[in-house]
Amino acid sequence: MAKGKRDLLNVTAENIGAALGRLASRVDQWKKQRSEIAADIEHVIQEAQSMLKDVSHEPTPTGIASIAEVAHPPVHHRKLSAAARRRISQAARRRWAEKKAALLKTP
Repeated sequence: MAKGKRDLLNVTAENIGAALGRLASRVDQWKKQRSEIAADIEHVIQEAQSMLKDVSHEPTPTGIASIAEVAHPPVHHRKLSAAARRRISQAARRRWAEKKAALLKTP
């Protein structure tokens, strides 16, 4: 490899490394901000619960979702029968065939 190409390759690699470093730093900043916001929200929730206690209304534990529950809600998968999956698959194949036929017809 010629020296000029090797130098260009090294410079490019350094630029990519620097860009990745800046990107990683930015992601770390966002994660820190997210953690700070989550802590602030938890603090607000605790204060709201204490205010409710002051006016003699007990907050229910299920009434207020935790940050983890809001950020990652449980996933509910619906089950389809084999016949339903087969009908969906056949309908998709029919749509694809119609599109392909329409493309072949156009000049």
